[in-house]
Amino acid sequence: MAIGDFETVAAGSCEDLHYADVGLYDTPEYGSVYVLDAERPAVVETGLGVNHDLILEAMDRVGIAPTDLEVIAVTHVHLDHAGGAGYLAEA
Repeated sequence: MAIGDFETVAAGSCEDLHYADVGLYDTPEYGSVYVLDAERPAVVETGLGVNHDLILEAMDRVGIAPTDLEVIAVTHVHLDHAGGAGYLAEA
């Protein structure tokens, strides 16, 4: 994957989970965020925030407007996982 690439998870019958490479520290294939296109749309992880536009683009690709996003989930509060949460909340 390259920074900005977007893929759909292809495991079993999963059709509503997608991921985008946000290129942590400008490194391709290092840092993905997940976009869940479900009844309660969600983003899991947010990266550092420097490439938060890539998250918004990934959401747009699956038809989730920023105002429709219901959940921003981070696994823990390190900047490489939660640094972009404020940018998404602002959007």
